[in-house]
Amino acid sequence: MAFSGSLVSDFSNIITRLPAARQIINSVEYNNAAFQLFNRDASRLVPDESADYWTIRYYDGVDITAGARSETGDMRLPGKHTTSAGRVYPTEISGAIGWTQWEMNLLRGNVNAFAQRYVDKLAGFLEGYKWIHQCVQLGDRGRIGRVSAYSAISATSGTVTIDSNVANFGVSDIGAHLKNKMMVDIYTATDITGAAAWVLKARGVMVSLLNRAASSTTCTFVITTLANDASSEIDAAPADGDFVFLADAVGLDADMKFDEWRYPIGLWSIIDKGGAEGQEYHSGSSNAYNASWNGITIQNRDRSDVALYKSVISRAGDRGGTAGTVQETSLDEIMEVIRELDESLDSSRPNSKAMLANGAVVDWLGQLTANTRNAMITLPQSENIMPGLATDEFFKTSTGRIPIFRLPHLSKSQITIVNWDDIYRLDVEPMGPVAYQPGGPMQFPSPATRNRTFESWVVWGGANWFTRADHCARIEDIDRDVT
Repeated sequence: MAFSGSLVSDFSNIITRLPAARQIINSVEYNNAAFQLFNRDASRLVPDESADYWTIRYYDGVDITAGARSETGDMRLPGKHTTSAGRVYPTEISGAIGWTQWEMNLLRGNVNAFAQRYVDKLAGFLEGYKWIHQCVQLGDRGRIGRVSAYSAISATSGTVTIDSNVANFGVSDIGAHLKNKMMVDIYTATDITGAAAWVLKARGVMVSLLNRAASSTTCTFVITTLANDASSEIDAAPADGDFVFLADAVGLDADMKFDEWRYPIGLWSIIDKGGAEGQEYHSGSSNAYNASWNGITIQNRDRSDVALYKSVISRAGDRGGTAGTVQETSLDEIMEVIRELDESLDSSRPNSKAMLANGAVVDWLGQLTANTRNAMITLPQSENIMPGLATDEFFKTSTGRIPIFRLPHLSKSQITIVNWDDIYRLDVEPMGPVAYQPGGPMQFPSPATRNRTFESWVVWGGANWFTRADHCARIEDIDRDVT
């Protein structure tokens, strides 16, 4: 007789109601202060009664000048503000902690023993889950690498080499998103319009023996199928140009054509110029390598029709170099991007910018500014920039100081600048162990070959969305050599 899971369920329900559970939740979702910047009141989102999305209205035209005089009066009246509606689709990130029948029999009735085992499992699980969660928040729909070569070890295992140069992927060190024991899928990605079929290369395979070169320009890892999962497979040898995704990031229909993204948009997708296509899908036809995989459509709107949705992007091609190759970056170029953002802001709005960068880039900024005019400030003690949020490093500009946050998942060849008043994170489900149905048990028999396992789910359901992206920026192709 299958174990009912009552002990697991009871303990899970208790732990999620204890103050200590908040520490578990925070360690997963809010371990990095930068994410707190985007947690805002979502009252502007209106659920649609007949669809699985929320509607957000925003100003797309603000007329501050007088319009034509009407025939019936002498008063010259200003034009009307105009608004448009965008759509925000909630999505979910979830993971599972497996419990075998043997464990249940061993721990049955022993609450203390089970409690310790539960804590041990959760502690090991959180690290990997946290990594995936941040990859999604900062990245682009779950893409984490581009294949350059593959060497089969057996029918169920092989070595993947990913090509991480900026010309064909957008950043120089995307291998930093990979982690041992991470589950990934590999596809030949044809397009995201649903017009052509994708080709499955590997699905539900585990990453191991991760080896990133010190230069972060090459990366190899081994993929292996799971023996106890019939859906885990290497269908064909991955080839040059294929893409590595977090497992289950892409939804395809029965004809293997693109159907949906299953992870929410990240900062890479939000902060974009809105190119019609990226180098990802049309090799050689476009240098818009920085374009997100959403292409020109985001929040159900065409970026080319909504100026507020277009971000400031600075890359080597804009600075006398070749787009997709590193280019020496000066402090003046960084300051010019910041000035462009400052000039676009409404003068009545506060300066709510923040600079997000890999720690290596932040250290480089310290060297760069020290050699010029010491524009980077490290304060002797933390300074609050908003209630409950503090930082120790600031970038000095003509309009004030911009707080700096070190994010290990961001590329070592870029700087991201956000206006946190414009970007939101909407949580629909709490982070932590939750019941898979209201009032139902925490555990349930897994399907197929894993039917002797009970799984405790950790779920985050929600969406990242924005009211405008023109107050955000990304500086790419950074050459961090300092002489």
